Amino acid sequence: MMESASLADRIEKCERILKENSNSQVFAALADAYRSKGDLDQAFRVCRQGLRLHPEYGPGHLVMAKINFERKMFDWAEQELDEAVSVDGETRATQQLRVEIYIAKSNYVEAENAIKKLRATGVNPIMIQELQQRLERQKKEARRRRVDQPGNNGQSPAGGFGSSGSASRTAVVSAEPQTITLNQALDRLSQVAGVRCIVCANHDGTVIDSRGRCVPDCVEIAAFGVEMSRNAETEAAYMCLGDPQQIWIESQDAMILIVKLNRYGLVLMCDKEVNSGSMRLTLDEIVDRLLDS
Repeated sequence: MMESASLADRIEKCERILKENSNSQVFAALADAYRSKGDLDQAFRVCRQGLRLHPEYGPGHLVMAKINFERKMFDWAEQELDEAVSVDGETRATQQLRVEIYIAKSNYVEAENAIKKLRATGVNPIMIQELQQRLERQKKEARRRRVDQPGNNGQSPAGGFGSSGSASRTAVVSAEPQTITLNQALDRLSQVAGVRCIVCANHDGTVIDSRGRCVPDCVEIAAFGVEMSRNAETEAAYMCLGDPQQIWIESQDAMILIVKLNRYGLVLMCDKEVNSGSMRLTLDEIVDRLLDS
């Protein structure tokens, strides 16, 4: 967001131009400045008046799309975005806003496809990563809301974790709290058959907590996890595969699972005989419940 003094100066200049020439297309810049200032009502009024005079002005429709997006009028935002694209064509700015609208509207498949399309343009992978993480957080929140619905018994509409297991497993899941702490998550994972140890670390490799038989080596394990994550987060990897969430590595005598979360990462050292399918189900269920994951 622009500094307040800079925004005030920009608004003053645009208003002066618009006062001298009410037909000027500077209305879009003025409306966008009001939007950046947080005055969405005034931004909407200025932009609406300008578009009445210039209905074919693409930048005006794009600004209106941003205003309506921030007003949480997502359908209207998408309509204005379509107008902007019909006049000026697709740009990275319109593609990015379209992803944000899809995420806000919970159109997850469309959002994934739009992110892939944006990634193919060679845009900054950091921005792509932020959009992907926003999408994953929205999907996680949607799953939590489904779990919280009365009569859902802690399962998603498709059955979720435990749908193919025994009734006792389903009962255990439904009886658990809707969210769990990191400490509880590590305790749960350390009890999974085949897990030797778990190390939780910040993304810079600083160890937060650990469990299991290889705790004395947790600093080295955390450093290994960070290095493997960085190797997987190249621009080429993003373009081909998307944002890596889990990395499985088979070594001579162990299976290593690296899980990237929002605030930290997990490294699980497991026996080679560990059931990877069961591990994924358990991990997904725990991560979905994990506070601030």
